[in-house]
Parts: sequence; structure tokens; C-alpha cells
Amino acid sequence: MITSYNRDTLVRVQKDDPTLRVLRISSIKTPNLNLGDVGCFVVISPDSHLESLGDRISSNTSIECIIFDRLTSEHVGGDLPRRFLEGLMKNGSIRKLKLVQCDLSGALGSSILETYEERGKLTSIAVRSCHLDGGVDALISAIASNSFLQRICLKNCRGRLRFN
Repeated sequence: MITSYNRDTLVRVQKDDPTLRVLRISSIKTPNLNLGDVGCFVVISPDSHLESLGDRISSNTSIECIIFDRLTSEHVGGDLPRRFLEGLMKNGSIRKLKLVQCDLSGALGSSILETYEERGKLTSIAVRSCHLDGGVDALISAIASNSFLQRICLKNCRGRLRFN
């Protein structure tokens, strides 16, 4: 069952709401964040309708920034659904990626970064308070493949940096 909170965001994404500039995908619900230019989609279990969100993101032209906040593999059932990642790949308006308190060492972080590595149109990548063990290669590849990058922010991350 989809929550009213997520349903509101799905509707805004599908209708290509011109006021929706930031999409926050999070494991926590923040009160009043589904207002103005920010839409929040809460993922607390693998059946959180990420496929539907991906379908809608693919044709949206208003979202400029996507934030993944406190997501783990447990929230999404291991890895992000393929349809969701395909939606990110097809979207042409998202130019900013923020990862906040995410684990980049596993499949979840790698799949996000690989999607934006293939897409190659980001102007900003921010990684804050993330666990980097094993995820550095994917992060470096995403940075290197985005020739439009103007801003890279790594802040308060932890883990060993191992370069292959």
C-alpha cells in the first residue's frame, strides 16, 4: 500500500509540476518536506513503489536535483529496482546528485553512481557522511565520466580509500 505522502510526490512527478525542483528519496519521513520545490519519497521497505517513481522520473523535466538520504540495501531489498534506475537514466533534467548518510560500499551505492556514470550529465555531486569502503571506484568513475561537473563535495565521509 502506498502512503499518502508518497502518492503526493508521485502525482507531482507525473504531472511534471514546474515547482518541483528537488526530489528527496529517504528512509525517514521529515514533516513538511513535501512542500514548495522539494518532494519527498519515503522508502522503508522493498515494496515502496520505487518502480512507479522511476517510470514517472523518466519523463519529468522539472526535477534538477535528486537526494538519496539514509538509504541502505535493507530498505530497497538489496539493490534499487531496474525500472527505477532506467527512469533515472532516461531523465534529462537532473543535474545535481546528493548522497547523504548512504552506504556506498554495496550494491545500492554502486547502482546509483553507475547510473550517473553512464548518463554523464551532472554538474554537481555531493557526498556527505557516507560510508565509502569499497565504493570509491564507483565514485571516481562517476566523477570522471561527468564532463559537465562544476562542483564536487565530499564531507564527513568514513571508510578506507582503496584505489585499484
